[in-house]
Amino acid sequence: MYDVVVVGAGPAGSSTALSASKRGLKVLLLEEHREVGLPLHCAGIIHPPSFERSGLKVPEEVVESRIRRVCVFTGYGQPLTEPFRLGLLVVNRARFDKWLVRLAVEAGAELKLQNRLMSAERAEDGWRLSIKAPQGYVNEECKLLVAADGVGSTTIRLVGFPARKELASCLQYELEGVELEDPERIDLYFTSFIAPGGYAWVIPLEGGKRLRVGLGVRKAEKPAKYYLDLFVRRLFSEGRVVKVYGGCVPVGGPVKPSYADGFLVVGDAAGHVNPLTGAGIVGAVRCGLIAGEVAASKLSRPKAEELKVYEDKCDEAVGKGYRRVLRARADLEKLSSAEIKAFIDREGLIEDLRRRRYFRAFLKVLLKKPSLAFTAVRIFRIRDAILT
Repeated sequence: MYDVVVVGAGPAGSSTALSASKRGLKVLLLEEHREVGLPLHCAGIIHPPSFERSGLKVPEEVVESRIRRVCVFTGYGQPLTEPFRLGLLVVNRARFDKWLVRLAVEAGAELKLQNRLMSAERAEDGWRLSIKAPQGYVNEECKLLVAADGVGSTTIRLVGFPARKELASCLQYELEGVELEDPERIDLYFTSFIAPGGYAWVIPLEGGKRLRVGLGVRKAEKPAKYYLDLFVRRLFSEGRVVKVYGGCVPVGGPVKPSYADGFLVVGDAAGHVNPLTGAGIVGAVRCGLIAGEVAASKLSRPKAEELKVYEDKCDEAVGKGYRRVLRARADLEKLSSAEIKAFIDREGLIEDLRRRRYFRAFLKVLLKKPSLAFTAVRIFRIRDAILT
């Protein structure tokens, strides 16, 4: 019998397996695909200080690009502000995922590829699992089962656990044959006619020789591809699409509860994703490491009341910040973009922001349109949470 079976070898599952194995548990890590890290779904952006709070450091061999500046647009014209300095990494997700899995295996976890969980039944001392492997069906037992198999988690469905998630539809192209003004800058486009309910991004790779151009939409009238094709035609008509990947991202905040008797949910399956940016690597790794820690400390009695500490710790690590992000996002979505633009233009706020006269801009908002002041405070409060 295994102490822990983790389903899904993405960042959340590998981090869980790493943390549990380092604490002496017998861990089985299942991955349904033949190769870890594929197929790709993610833009691969990481804020190093936020990631390093986990105690891990992104290795150089997985880094595809270093970003030093970010520019925000509210349309196709002039940016909202001058580019601001922000150090980010763009990682190759396949290599990143393989690196995390390797750490877990080196710590003692057993990895099985092309193994898909088909059924999970409660037993007196844990779980009885039926797994479809290349050689046929295999039965295993474990004391604790961890669902880390993404937004469409099969494990959650098999266990009968409630899945409540708000989803954004995301699509991304990799382009060649384009030239960038600044190969160390990410451009973000927040406007409803480009990406309804979400935003679009332009990420340089290999010194600007390639680009990741993508967007996420929520409650949109048309599919993400429609909006992305318009965006690419407008900005990069000369580019050649060499890769296409995407999927759904949970943007409704952490799911509660994320635990039950002998059961934990982590990563995208648990909604450990920033509700504004859709970034999920940092939340997945930090909560995965917590899951492994809690598994080790509660294995002798993995009842729901004992495992609640997992959710409490995840809430402290990322959940509180994500809830603030959700409230700020709700504030912004109540406002008319035309009304905001007219107010910003009339009061000269763009110039204040470009010149970094933030306090002056805030006073203008407070005096001229107090209904926006509370939103401004919320946005200021989530500045750190946005990067996790």
